[in-house]
Amino acid sequence: FESQWDILSSALREIHTKNASQLSFEQIYRASYKIVLKKQGDKLYDRVKEFEEQWFGGEVMPKIQKLITANLINITRGGVSGVTANERRMTGEEFLRGLKAAWEDHITTMNMTTDVLMYMDRVYCTDNRKPSIFTTSMGLFREHVLRSQISEGGLIIFDILNSVLLDQIGMERDGDVIDKTLIRSCVY
Repeated sequence: FESQWDILSSALREIHTKNASQLSFEQIYRASYKIVLKKQGDKLYDRVKEFEEQWFGGEVMPKIQKLITANLINITRGGVSGVTANERRMTGEEFLRGLKAAWEDHITTMNMTTDVLMYMDRVYCTDNRKPSIFTTSMGLFREHVLRSQISEGGLIIFDILNSVLLDQIGMERDGDVIDKTLIRSCVY
């Protein structure tokens, strides 16, 4: 198991860092196939989940937390005094773009990962009535990114996301120009 997992974990890291062009997908698929064939699909499933959780903690969340400013926290708590609408719009859009980029990267990498782990999904997940690794990873994004707590007084990323979206909509209703495409894609 460990030798096959080493191949897979290395490939997953390359996929996440956008270096997948050098990978042999046939070799990676074969490694996954061998693990499931030897009745260790549960171990593989858990390791992939663990890999994704570590990726969120080590790579995704630090980038998102850098986007969270005192202004965003104040907006979330209902205070917008001393901040111009333009500053709120720019800070909010920067946060939304960062969160959207993290989501899109996650979707792309999980589509590739799902292709590699197709045999695990079709055999192990089906036989054991587990959600596909793609479905599971979408839930992991929700739990480890959107519901992650920031250091400021019990707020979670979703609270900030919700407040920024509502603030942007409010600004648009007040006559300011906002990035409607960005808002629409974040809501989607």
